[in-house]
Amino acid sequence: MKMTRTIAAVVTAGALLTGIGATTAFAADATPGANGGRLANVGKNFDCSKADEVKATLEHTKASIVQIRSERSAMLAELKATATDAGLTKVADRIEQRMTKMAERDPKVGARIDKLEAKIDAKCSSAG
Repeated sequence: MKMTRTIAAVVTAGALLTGIGATTAFAADATPGANGGRLANVGKNFDCSKADEVKATLEHTKASIVQIRSERSAMLAELKATATDAGLTKVADRIEQRMTKMAERDPKVGARIDKLEAKIDAKCSSAG
């Protein structure tokens, strides 16, 4: 009976961890813009008349990322507690590694968006 529960916990943990990576690709807004849903490229041909629209999209993206990360963190914490309670220390360690990677990645993503907003401000304030 205990072995069956342990196997079920491992299978559930593996399915959830696999699902985390798969949902990341589909978590973004489902309405891609003219550039295919990627962030804007602020190069020499950037149209400053669309700066407000692009900045609004960036803010929406930032808010979506915060929401997704908080939901995912809560789910991983719950999953880690379940794995620990079941005595699955290796699974709990892997979940902890995933949580650490997520925490390390958050500031990098935010910094990238902030850098893009600063480029838009610099380009469009000098052009106007």
